[in-house]
Amino acid sequence: MTLSQTGVVVGKDFRPPEGEHLEDWCYLIVDLSDDERVSLRVDRHQIGKASLGDHIRFAAPAGPDAPVRRLVRI
Repeated sequence: MTLSQTGVVVGKDFRPPEGEHLEDWCYLIVDLSDDERVSLRVDRHQIGKASLGDHIRFAAPAGPDAPVRRLVRI
């Protein structure tokens, strides 16, 4: 993944590990292109910024298990 990506939100899923807060484990399923789909864990402050069908731009997370901290609807 590059520093900044754009895509369309096609799903939202909450998958917290046992004993963790729901808001800390929100995943957006994003179509980046016709043949590439990713699941992004988003920071709790980004949950309400995107809904199904929204076009978004996001900064790549700091690591594979880190949440996306910056997300913008376009």
